[in-house]
Formats: sequence, structure tokens, C-alpha cells
Amino acid sequence: MSFTLSVCSIQILILLTLFFRQQSTSYDGYLDEWISLSDLPEIDIEYLGRKIDYNTYLKFDKTKFEPNVGFTAKPTKYYTLILTDLDAKSSDTNNRETYHWVVVNIKGNDLSTGNRWFDYRSPTPNPVLGWARYYFFVFEQKGLISLDEPIIISTNKEGRGSKNSLEFAKKYDLNRPVSMMMFLSVTKED
Repeated sequence: MSFTLSVCSIQILILLTLFFRQQSTSYDGYLDEWISLSDLPEIDIEYLGRKIDYNTYLKFDKTKFEPNVGFTAKPTKYYTLILTDLDAKSSDTNNRETYHWVVVNIKGNDLSTGNRWFDYRSPTPNPVLGWARYYFFVFEQKGLISLDEPIIISTNKEGRGSKNSLEFAKKYDLNRPVSMMMFLSVTKED
């Protein structure tokens, strides 16, 4: 009986954590305009042969390797892909994201043609905070982007934090995303 109660308690804590995170995001409006875009096509994401759906729960060890990514694209257009952690701990509420992967100048939907700004880094949710939200965003570019920021080719976390996808999109004239996907990840084992 106590085992069932503790499992149930953990599930309730996870649900409450997610609820309050969603409420806090809605409260301050950060990325609400994008996150609420339910009309956007989903990005096809596959980790270790497993296709994920919106709000899929994945343990962090299932995301260690770069996923296969597919999205609807015009073959002559260029795109930007961002994988970001919206629940990264930061005292700066305007630049709270941690980038886990950013590729710009993707021709059509062929990621191999793009320029990596940030190499893929596996999601690493804070074990104290529990489940964390990870968003994939794809933007259609108006042309080729010339980044004026250092390229992060290592998988270290240095230089990835205190980011803001809204500001990045404004800076490079990207408008709103054309597709997105979100999954949740946790460090602790069940």
C-alpha cells in the first residue's frame, strides 16, 4: 500500500510541477505566442528509432544521440532549427533558455546542408526540478544568415545558457516558427 501511495504521490508532484511551470510561462508571456500555436505542423522527431509525439515523456538517456528530424519545407528555401530548454534555471527571466541544438541555413529539410551554431547536446534536466520541457522550433529564413556570434561545436554547456529564441528570431528577421514539437525529459529514474 505504501509503495502505491508513494508512486501516486510522485505522479501528483510531476503533474503539479508541470501545471505551475505552464502557469508561470503563461503569467509572464514568455514564448506564449509560439507555444500556443497549435495550428503549426509538428516536426517529425525520432530518438533511437522511436517517433515522438507532442508532450512525449522521455528519460534523458533516450536522448543522448542526435535525433532524426524531418519537417515540411520548400526545397529552395532556408530554415533554422532550434532545440531549447524552457525550464533551464536562470535568474534572468528574459534570457532563460538553454540551447541544445541550433542549425541555420538548412536548405529545404536537409539538415546536413545547414550550418551548426550549436552542436547537439543531449537534454540534461535538473534532477531537483523534475520534468523539463524541450521545444524544437523550425523557422523559414528570408535568405542566408550570417551569424555574428561564436559557434559552439562542443557538447559542453558553456555558452548555451541565458538565451532567448524571441530575440534570436528578431535579430535574424525570422518571424514566427513554421513548425514545432515539444517533449518532456527527466533525469531521475522511475
